[in-house]
Amino acid sequence: MEIRKIILAKNTRRAISLFTTICMMLSLFAFFNIINVSAENPIKIHTAEELSNIRNDLSGSYILMNDINLFDWGIWEPISLSSGVIFDGGGHTISNLYIPETVAAQFAGLFGNIITNNKIVIKNLKVEIEECVAIGKDGGVATTANGHNSTTSCFAGGIIAMAYGDITIENCYVYGNIEAISTSFAWAGGLIGYSNKNVEINNCGSVGSVSTKSAQNSSAVCGGMVGFGSGPINIQSSYSVMDIIATSNNTTYASMTGGFIGYNDNTTIIANSYACGDVTANSNYNPFSGGLIGFGYKGVEITNCYATGKITGKTTGGLIGYRSSYSITYSYFNKETTGQTQAISGDSSKESAKTTAEMKTQTTYKDWDFVDIWDIAPNENDGYPFLAVTPPYSVLKRTPLGHVSGGDKLSVTDARLVLQHLVGKITLTEEELDLANVSGGDNVSITDARLILQMLVGKIAAFPRKA
Repeated sequence: MEIRKIILAKNTRRAISLFTTICMMLSLFAFFNIINVSAENPIKIHTAEELSNIRNDLSGSYILMNDINLFDWGIWEPISLSSGVIFDGGGHTISNLYIPETVAAQFAGLFGNIITNNKIVIKNLKVEIEECVAIGKDGGVATTANGHNSTTSCFAGGIIAMAYGDITIENCYVYGNIEAISTSFAWAGGLIGYSNKNVEINNCGSVGSVSTKSAQNSSAVCGGMVGFGSGPINIQSSYSVMDIIATSNNTTYASMTGGFIGYNDNTTIIANSYACGDVTANSNYNPFSGGLIGFGYKGVEITNCYATGKITGKTTGGLIGYRSSYSITYSYFNKETTGQTQAISGDSSKESAKTTAEMKTQTTYKDWDFVDIWDIAPNENDGYPFLAVTPPYSVLKRTPLGHVSGGDKLSVTDARLVLQHLVGKITLTEEELDLANVSGGDNVSITDARLILQMLVGKIAAFPRKA
């Protein structure tokens, strides 16, 4: 009996010791992020506070469970990452992203400064920007971007300001105005301001404007999707309706702008995509501007793409401003609206140059898939082809519409009618309510009136009403 007690006591101590050891190991695993939330079991995000708290767990997987309006949150502090993350927007919208010039943020975007050897995946998300401005300044994060001192440079992007890591963005949309201002280098893009590794963009859209300004002997670079790239960029089935403008006051570095990419010194592939915004590059030193790419330093492949916006600069092209080597397959630009006669500066070929009438005719687009990829209709996308899997901005619910009063132009009357409806003084029709629903919420709200007023004063971009 005594021996059995001794054995039982020993076994009990062993069990307790084993249990304690397991608990300690689990604690250590959690502490060192050995156990992470998987893509199959993401952390659910419901509120602005939970969204902001991602910065406290930088290696997780997340999914947005509903729309998040950041209007009451105030100034947004971009989330910087130091490890891989998966962010699934769940098809929802983050609206009223607000990073004003007064904050003097060096990195401006939903996500700020990303430095990681792991992959970043952002998908199924819409971002509506109230204001997103990056300011270059002395001090700040001592990170080198392609050999340049980033303590005076600045970076702005609708989704990511600057990325040192592989990035995949799919099924994402950005609406609004994005700006980078610096005494040194200024980089901005509709989705990504600066990237130095692999970038894959699939089924995405950007609408609004992107601008960069550099005050000294530095470069201003911006694009409708990516501003500055030094790694491979692959863009598929996407569109940009961003007005692009870069201004640099120098005689050493060029300003570079493109409907999709301002500058990339690595390989670039763009397929089944289009850009419709105006593209402008201003500088005292040879500004580069192109309908799709401003400056493609290495190999460029463009397949089944088109551009229509007015292009302004010195070294310009209907599709590419400058490139080293390139391949253009069944891609076109509107020679009447772009003001260009050549697809690429220095290329005498006229095959890609088309009239407005030709650009709105399906037979112009040789070997394009108008069954599964493309569609064309007189009342959609101003008559130009659009992507069947990536709806054009004119048919998206969240496109600012206005014109509640039925006038030819957006006016203060539109905002006043919304306010009168909200206080019960008048009752708007279903059609008028649809036009008034600028924010895209379930019901017309005070936010819609405020956004209409912001469009009128030019604080945010105003877009055409639904066809």
